[in-house]
Amino acid sequence: MNTEAKISDIQKITAAIITLAGDIGSIYSIVNASDYNSDIFTQAKFLHEEANKIAYKAENGIFDLTEIKKLVAHLSNLANTVYKKKEVNPLISDHLISSLKKAMIDAENMIALTSFISS
Repeated sequence: MNTEAKISDIQKITAAIITLAGDIGSIYSIVNASDYNSDIFTQAKFLHEEANKIAYKAENGIFDLTEIKKLVAHLSNLANTVYKKKEVNPLISDHLISSLKKAMIDAENMIALTSFISS
């Protein structure tokens, strides 16, 4: 692989990580406004902090696939928690649900990209 292709791949991974961090930031904002100090809030806050750390590292060219996969696992756990709570509490925001779905799609795309490039 030539240098230009490697730079392009790094830019794609960085953009994917930053997109996911933005998704998580949106989720955190929604939860912060509607469900402050709940277990969902605690999970969202942790996820938001970790996403920001990973995005900062990515902007500096540091990619830790293990950290990224852990972030996606935490996102999946949060999504599952929210989906289950939505079943019994219809007041949970549909906007939160759609934001989680978007984040999960972006996370899957990011993992596929990082896995493809790291192989």
